[in-house]
Amino acid sequence: MSLLHFDRTWKFQITPIEFWDTVSQTEQFTNWWPWLRQLDVEGLGDQGPQPGTVAHCAIGWLLPYNLHMRLEVTEAIPFEYAHIKISGDTTGLSSLILGENPADKSRNTCLVRMKWDVALHKTSLRLMYRINRPFMERRHTEWIDNGAQTFAERAFHHP
Repeated sequence: MSLLHFDRTWKFQITPIEFWDTVSQTEQFTNWWPWLRQLDVEGLGDQGPQPGTVAHCAIGWLLPYNLHMRLEVTEAIPFEYAHIKISGDTTGLSSLILGENPADKSRNTCLVRMKWDVALHKTSLRLMYRINRPFMERRHTEWIDNGAQTFAERAFHHP
């Protein structure tokens, strides 16, 4: 099974509370990320993602097909982190971890760390990954970085 590892931290010019509140607005996801073709969320709590929150999504990215996934929050502390179990065309674990930027004394900067380790189950995706792993990993990282930039621009109106 092909394993894709990702671990990246971004800095946003908002507080961790503002970030969490914003990403809890799941009805906005398809506006922020146009490659998200479908999103159905169940069990979202008053403070956003909580254990038991489940999202079914279809991602139409650079590939000629959609990836279908089920994301289940297994553990979460509002404004701090969420751990997610991924199943479907990929399986694995993911984490979203928020923190204040220690270099920012005003406390108006949020550090957002996303990481995951997923196995690829779709045959064509596994084959492409085996043939050209460095290219696929580079494109995946670029795609996620672009998604973070698009999110900052659309959700927070920050370039």
